[in-house]
Amino acid sequence: MDANVLADMLRRDREEWNALVAALDAQPGGPVHDPESPAWEAKDVYNHFARWIDHSTDNLEAQLAGRPTTILEGSDNEINACWQTQGAGLRFTQARKQAHAAFERRIAAIGRAARPLGQSAHRDRARRRLSALLGSPALRRSGGGNSHLR
Repeated sequence: MDANVLADMLRRDREEWNALVAALDAQPGGPVHDPESPAWEAKDVYNHFARWIDHSTDNLEAQLAGRPTTILEGSDNEINACWQTQGAGLRFTQARKQAHAAFERRIAAIGRAARPLGQSAHRDRARRRLSALLGSPALRRSGGGNSHLR
């Protein structure tokens, strides 16, 4: 993965994020899913994004530092339900702020991992390492990789 591909990926991530934010901000109260899905409001979706993005960023940072990653126990539905219960007391503005902070932290972590791409002495090794990290099974299971939003 070269620096241009990475920059394009991060640009598309930000565009997708902005579209999601616009949709959630347009309906801050009331269910945002179809009637057959859990009755999540925008604050629940923001909480969901914040939790998964933070978890996958924790794993990305752990891998970069050579530490073990964390695999969450339970199915995605069980994890989501647990996190929704834990975040039930959040107000819309709190959940939104946490999700934005998680997203910016994620983008910054990817940027830090990519910095060596511009340094010729470390470029090939950094490319291989970043490509491996962004495609790693541990990050995919944790909501990371190229599709860090579940």
